[in-house]
Amino acid sequence: MNDDIINWTKFLVNKVKAAYRIRAIAGNLNAELPTNFELEDLVDLPTELMKKIVVKLVETKCTRLTRDGWEMRVLLLPAFRIYLATRPRKVDLTPILSFSPTRLKYQVLKTLVLYISGIAADIEELSLDASSRFFLSFSAIADAELLKSLGKLTRLRVLRFEEICKVRLIDLIELCQNLPDLEFLHFTVSDLLQLDIESDRILEQMKSAMPKLKVFIHGANVGERNITLIRCLAENLPNLHVIQSFASTFSSSEDYESSNEIPRASGSSNLRHLKVEYNVDKDCTNLPTAYPLVTHLWVSINYFFHLIVKFRFFSKILP
Repeated sequence: MNDDIINWTKFLVNKVKAAYRIRAIAGNLNAELPTNFELEDLVDLPTELMKKIVVKLVETKCTRLTRDGWEMRVLLLPAFRIYLATRPRKVDLTPILSFSPTRLKYQVLKTLVLYISGIAADIEELSLDASSRFFLSFSAIADAELLKSLGKLTRLRVLRFEEICKVRLIDLIELCQNLPDLEFLHFTVSDLLQLDIESDRILEQMKSAMPKLKVFIHGANVGERNITLIRCLAENLPNLHVIQSFASTFSSSEDYESSNEIPRASGSSNLRHLKVEYNVDKDCTNLPTAYPLVTHLWVSINYFFHLIVKFRFFSKILP
């Protein structure tokens, strides 16, 4: 009984806080709301004002050190559903998930994707950026519920999940069967090193499931299997420009959409970004022939020092 009273009190307090936050956002938009404005009144606001408010809510990152989950439950999840009704083409989950306590992030992620699959299944881009470039946090392996919701987003061209959950390769392949237009994929594969990636069965499945894929960032630390993995993927997914990561800090995820395409000879690799670990892949003499269209080359030395170098045999690399 006492817990019920405490939870009800927290709910009411957070409703007041949510109404105050909406009033503050409206004020910044030069729209003054009455002092007796309540959370339920949000849907009664003029359509354009309501849209601007919910966009601000779902695109703002949390800057507090603590998160208790109430703001997500009371304000952000309802606002996200309204936001999806505006039919956005791109959805970035990074800001809204920054309000979730770490222990609840995966469940909240599943809820958000479920909402998307039911309200805005025709989105083309779904993103979740890492909260830190120095430490990636994973708390789960993608389960059937999440994968089923993702599989309904059949018009996705870009899927980026940089943290929170990993995925098994066989599940990823099955997911991609439902995403025929996918061109950019960033999803950490949990079992990549445990599988025989050179297996004809796996490669045939990947070829069938990912025909348009240009970027595949799999997140696995492959070490000495780097060149083998690159070769297998490049040979079987001929549209790939990038495998594992971009090879230049001056490049971005938009590079794969470059309208200034370099013509590819029939049968040759389309790879544009190549990362080599010199201590492991010392024999690099065949790489220019195998990957003639490489424009960005990153050579790692001793795992601690890296630099971008120009090999004269890579003719497409700019001076």
